[in-house]
Amino acid sequence: MRFTIATFLTLSLGPLALADFNIDLYTSTDCTGDKIGTWTGPEGDGPDTSGDYEWTGHLGSVNINHLGQWNTQLNTNVHCLATSITCCQYAPDCRDGVNLPSSGCYKVDEDITGLGMTFTVCDTSTVISRVVTYPFRSIRAATLKKDVLNAAIRSLLTHITVAQSRYLNPSTTSRYLSFCKSQAKTPSSLSVAYNSKEKGKGEACAHWIGNPEADAVILYFHGGAFFQPATAGTFLYLQDLVQKVGKEKGKSVAALVVAYSLAPEATFPTQLREGAAVLKYLLTPSDPESKRREAGHVYLSGDSAGGNIALALVSHLLHPHPEVEEIKLKAPLGGVLLYSPSVSHSLDWDSMSRNAERDMLPACKVPVWAAVYIGKTDSLQTSTVGLRLETDAYSEPCVADASWWMDLHKLVGSVLVLSGGEEIFADPARELRRKMEEGWREGEGESCAVMFVETPGETHIGPIVDFMMSGGRGDSSSQKVVAEWWAARLEN
Repeated sequence: MRFTIATFLTLSLGPLALADFNIDLYTSTDCTGDKIGTWTGPEGDGPDTSGDYEWTGHLGSVNINHLGQWNTQLNTNVHCLATSITCCQYAPDCRDGVNLPSSGCYKVDEDITGLGMTFTVCDTSTVISRVVTYPFRSIRAATLKKDVLNAAIRSLLTHITVAQSRYLNPSTTSRYLSFCKSQAKTPSSLSVAYNSKEKGKGEACAHWIGNPEADAVILYFHGGAFFQPATAGTFLYLQDLVQKVGKEKGKSVAALVVAYSLAPEATFPTQLREGAAVLKYLLTPSDPESKRREAGHVYLSGDSAGGNIALALVSHLLHPHPEVEEIKLKAPLGGVLLYSPSVSHSLDWDSMSRNAERDMLPACKVPVWAAVYIGKTDSLQTSTVGLRLETDAYSEPCVADASWWMDLHKLVGSVLVLSGGEEIFADPARELRRKMEEGWREGEGESCAVMFVETPGETHIGPIVDFMMSGGRGDSSSQKVVAEWWAARLEN
């Protein structure tokens, strides 16, 4: 069985009852070829019912308890176990929200069957290994559930190729439309044209979560190692965030998610150009019917690789990139909030090895993702041996010295950077803190306006993962820091 990373994260939320089902998977399109196996599930009687979801086939039988929560039907576009499987008898109903039959036959395209089997072998063995050895390992995630989840995601990210990722994952825009459909929301998006001397005309796309006329706007850059689209979890987290922080202060808040172009098809600084174009549009819209935003009501935010791009945009405001249109602010932006930003592409940090078996990201892939992002390679399976990266402060914030950030207080009102003590980017985040705080002080900015919070025991993008794993409660200590930061920003 093949999971997208987004689906795997969604399935980790907890159990939700389903009726009995029994689905046979085959390699042939007419369901007469080699049988891969059968996916079966128990009968349930309510949304709190738990159960076992069992994969049987060539791999034998593996029971995985409480690793499934479907927020809607089994076959919906967003939370679908059958995302990469086409119904033989009922196509294309798998993707159209029609209930799957209690039994039926499905096909897996022969040219990607190897992908499915490789991932299944890797992931089921990983799950079993982590569960059995968890009590005896000193190096492990804070809980068994997180340990298994992080190990499985590491496995997926280690082996996946660009072609496989594109097959398994719909685009950010497609995910957004599916999210809106699942939430009974009317989609609202914008496209912004921009010019580049090197690349000519381009277009940036972004999607609204919340009211486009809101008092405050979070310009958000999703994570995904530069090559993956936004996940359903990203949209769910942001929807919950804007509703809660706005309600507490009696102000409306909306998020605008940039559907930036993915590497390797598009390389840096394309993503920076697109982010800059959307920010400029918010501040000075070309459409007379669009609301013009005061800079102080616009906030930059992002997670993981998206945090890297958000910081690149901050750097562009400080030191205009020669290949990106300049933005001149009339007043500082409201603030910058980053979740586990990818700020270094080097493996030399101690946390890259210290937390290698705790975090969800495979440290060995960090320089490869960077190479894909900056156009050094188009393969996610490139060897790191002899790999030379030529980065700068825009694409790798940790290489900037303290003086780079001296005028930051003139351009943003506040900065909050979150990281986990058990993630591979823990030490790079500490180094960024040292440099940014030093530069902020040298520029005579108020020291209390820059906050770096490292949460012990937490791994990559802790608040977002916690939100998904807790079924939307999101009450971790780091999420409370986020809520407090927003409360202070929206006070005025």
